[in-house]
Amino acid sequence: MELMHRNGRSIVWTGAVFEGDKFDYQYGDAPFINHKPLGEDDPAKITHAYAVGRVKDQDWPIIEVMTAEKIERHRKRINRVGTKHYSFENWEAYSRKVPLLQVVKYLPKSVELATILALDAVADQGHKQG
Repeated sequence: MELMHRNGRSIVWTGAVFEGDKFDYQYGDAPFINHKPLGEDDPAKITHAYAVGRVKDQDWPIIEVMTAEKIERHRKRINRVGTKHYSFENWEAYSRKVPLLQVVKYLPKSVELATILALDAVADQGHKQG
């Protein structure tokens, strides 16, 4: 499953990598992600999650790849509600969201994207205070 957002200037998508998938990536001056899903879809078997952003007329994509362990560390750092945190019921969606938020920081902002980022910040603040 892939999440994609497109506006006139950029496109962004995310993916979750499961045990057994063919997956390779590289940072640096020629960044890429190659991901071939092979059928697994159990959220407990996610090994990595990634986001890719492409800006119109730019040569290289903006990519972020995170291991499941790094995403879990992120959750531990921001989670203030314990097992009531939505990520315990929606691990794949949460796994995709964390690298996505890193990528969108570097993309031109559409009104929709700015709204999403603002709502996410408010939600995280609510979790911290709750």
